[in-house]
Amino acid sequence: MGSDRRMYARLKDGLLTSEFIEGIEQFITFAKQHPEWMDGDKLKCPCNHRNCQNRNYADENTIRLHLMKHGFMPYYYKWILHGEPHISNINSQNINVMIEEPVQEVDSSTSNTYEQMVMDAAGRGFFQDVMEEPLNPSAQKLYDMLQAASQEVWPGCETHSQLSVVIRMLNIKAEHHLLERCFDDICQLMKEVLPVIVTPYNLPPWLCMKDVYMFLTVIVTCPRNPKDKLDVYLQPLIAELKQLWEVRVETYDASKKNNFNMRVVLLWIISDFPAYSMLSDWSTADKTACPYCREDSDAFTLTKGGKQSWFDNHYKFLLTDHPFRRNKTAFRKNKTVTKRAPPILTGEEILEQIQHLGLMCVTDMGADENNSRKAKKIGWKK
Repeated sequence: MGSDRRMYARLKDGLLTSEFIEGIEQFITFAKQHPEWMDGDKLKCPCNHRNCQNRNYADENTIRLHLMKHGFMPYYYKWILHGEPHISNINSQNINVMIEEPVQEVDSSTSNTYEQMVMDAAGRGFFQDVMEEPLNPSAQKLYDMLQAASQEVWPGCETHSQLSVVIRMLNIKAEHHLLERCFDDICQLMKEVLPVIVTPYNLPPWLCMKDVYMFLTVIVTCPRNPKDKLDVYLQPLIAELKQLWEVRVETYDASKKNNFNMRVVLLWIISDFPAYSMLSDWSTADKTACPYCREDSDAFTLTKGGKQSWFDNHYKFLLTDHPFRRNKTAFRKNKTVTKRAPPILTGEEILEQIQHLGLMCVTDMGADENNSRKAKKIGWKK
């Protein structure tokens, strides 16, 4: 059966279209009617994720989720790997229709001009062989370019791909007659800035990371490590967040078409452990690295390497009657744990502790010397 290309238009105004959802059901219904192309009750997933693209099998619910999130892989208009007959004697007119038909109707999430450019360079005969075989080196280079043409610059970015960014930057260089040294400096600057992005989390998972819902609030210039003064750069953002919670701001509701006073709260921060240290100013190195144990840490020094180890140091967080506390063989030899976990401090208690320690704001005179001296004995750095 020939699929209607309009069903490949996944998003409209940031939401899944009804045609796309109906197209998913149409695809799954069709594919299940051809068990010879299935692996038990699993189908080949035709989504555009780099790990799928008709390479792996999945159940129908997983395929629905993948297609809603990633869309169909580019140019998979004839479902030849799901039972649709592959007509080998296509005349030149039909090939022109398949390859050269304008792509304005196809959603940008499933196709773009840079993919089309790579396809044009590959030639029309590229699609004729559908047998799955290992790629030769020249074909691998082509697929690498195709992947770069569809690879997001960052998760959720639908404006540019990795390939389109490179091409656009080279085009800007040529249009404005930029010197190569100037162009290199611009590229270096792009590597040196640290963006701080805020996104609303009361959205479906596949929307909250889209670029239209990601708000660039702060750009930190960091020719060196920005962690020393990161809290200074964040002050404008903190002030705005406080205003949004305490004062509120008048906002327009597009769905109800009226104004309302919106209150905003910062729910959580997503970061790895080193970034946690940068944002909280709690040292995640040495003996006091654990922000829960703090000075009550059970870390010990390795006898040979001389480094701190936190191996098997968190059994005090288990229930008092948990069998792991009494196990002397599976963990640290001949050691039981009877200690209780320290209480979790509130925000007010943490602020009181910092003020009691006499740490100074990083913008105050002499703050670096004062804080570094006191940070050697405690977990807080400033």
